[in-house]
Amino acid sequence: MTKYPKICYIYSVSDGFERRYGIRVRPLLCEYTDPAMRMDGAHKQEDYNDLIRTKIEVLSAMADYADRFAEIGALYEKIVPVAEKYLVETDVICDYAKHLSNQNNHPRALHAAQRLQAIYDAHPDLGDDRARASLVNLTGICYVSLHDYAKAEEYYLKAIAIREALAKNDPDSVTRNRR
Repeated sequence: MTKYPKICYIYSVSDGFERRYGIRVRPLLCEYTDPAMRMDGAHKQEDYNDLIRTKIEVLSAMADYADRFAEIGALYEKIVPVAEKYLVETDVICDYAKHLSNQNNHPRALHAAQRLQAIYDAHPDLGDDRARASLVNLTGICYVSLHDYAKAEEYYLKAIAIREALAKNDPDSVTRNRR
């Protein structure tokens, strides 16, 4: 890890991008403080999510920084409610569930995956089949970690069915852009 990403991270923390974008951040809520910005809320929230995702990527690469996982979790907790509320970049919820699973916090990972599945069920236009297959597979992984093997098998079979359907329509889609 070079000093440049660390400097970028330090700059982004001190830059006050919450203030720059007119967003007041509270633990589970992002609101606009400027009434004029409320008119285009989804786009501004998407920009905000992009900035936080950049910080997450930089923190992920900082292998020598001991507190990076706690900070990454805190950043996800800022943007997941935004993704749920505005239905922008909902894949960040899956990324959060993967982060939790990687931290061996499988109950919370499963809960996040189930919330995203509920969003996908309510809004079929969100997420492509690859994203859905990845989510279903992650749900299966969580169930294995929680020793619920029957549920895990159910979700693994669903993921396989989605992947097989993708392969019939476009054989390259199964290997391209794997998440």
